[in-house]
Amino acid sequence: MSAQQMSSEATAKRNLKMQPDYNRSSRNQASSLQRFKPFIDAAVAAHTSDLTESRGPFVIADFGCSTGLNSSDAVSHLIREVRAKYASSQSCSSVLVVLNDMPHNQWSVLFDFLNGDQRSFLKQLPGVFAVTSGISFYDQVLPPSSLQIGISNICLHWCSQLPTKLSNHGFSLFGTEKEQEAFRKQAAKDWGSFLQARSKELVKGGVIVANFLSSQDKAASIFDEIYKSVEALRSRGVIESEELVNFNCPICFRSVEDVSEPSQYERLGLELLRAEALPQSRSTYYEDFLQHGDLDRFVSEYVNSCRVTCESTFSDALNAARSEADKAAVCAELWVEHRARVARQPRLFEFTWRTVGVVLRKL
Repeated sequence: MSAQQMSSEATAKRNLKMQPDYNRSSRNQASSLQRFKPFIDAAVAAHTSDLTESRGPFVIADFGCSTGLNSSDAVSHLIREVRAKYASSQSCSSVLVVLNDMPHNQWSVLFDFLNGDQRSFLKQLPGVFAVTSGISFYDQVLPPSSLQIGISNICLHWCSQLPTKLSNHGFSLFGTEKEQEAFRKQAAKDWGSFLQARSKELVKGGVIVANFLSSQDKAASIFDEIYKSVEALRSRGVIESEELVNFNCPICFRSVEDVSEPSQYERLGLELLRAEALPQSRSTYYEDFLQHGDLDRFVSEYVNSCRVTCESTFSDALNAARSEADKAAVCAELWVEHRARVARQPRLFEFTWRTVGVVLRKL
């Protein structure tokens, strides 16, 4: 490897390390978790597995754990509720937590958090153990009849694949009706795959509790502004037209109605116990901005939250012939552009979160 190549690779690695991690840039998701906890409580109350037949640990899985902070909050709450319910027995004295996410997850950040942060459930709770799983949660993750309670928080809006190329935007909210329908069909198919996998994994009486993004009509502008930032790079010649066309974010939002039909659960031996819209809330970053009034801080925090969500999709859209260092530089340029856009009109980023909570039980 030449000195120039070594320098380029070092630059790429340095830029990667400089990217914000999800723990520091997901406070909106954390705020949604607080509204989701009553659903976790409802799931624990609905758990009816006969624990006298279980000789192993009480198995919990978090599908979409990311880098650990929000996951640990949810898992800690769940374990405490489970142990309170079964306090009269020793069936939950040993708990195994399976942390699941995609292979490209920032696993080293997760491990550092679990082992070194006092907010980690491993630090807070005795008798709790953790293992990780780096495969899609649309596939079976655990052995049959091994899972007591599964949880998923703000993850299921990601499609397993891009169902169609978007002709005029990077987000399906702005696609043609035909394109939006293709995304809705993919979301429905993925939900079916998620249910089928969990149905195999759950013990009889085990439960699944999920919280996912719902319709985002009032927040559509934030996705449009990201795309406009990508367009600006194309206008300045930073990226090519083909790279703009390739920027397609594989996300789709579901409504309460999309997950309320009982037949989709019955055929898998599942029972729908609850499907409701959670209370809406304004962006945590904007709420804070109204309090502290520091525009630079707001811009930095908000753009970092966009970056951890969209950067990998944008990077994948770039020409494969680009070096890793070049891709990292172009990604950095995107967020410089987006920071300027947010700073010019911060009010555009005063959006509300809408999510749907679901509780299911294995019959």
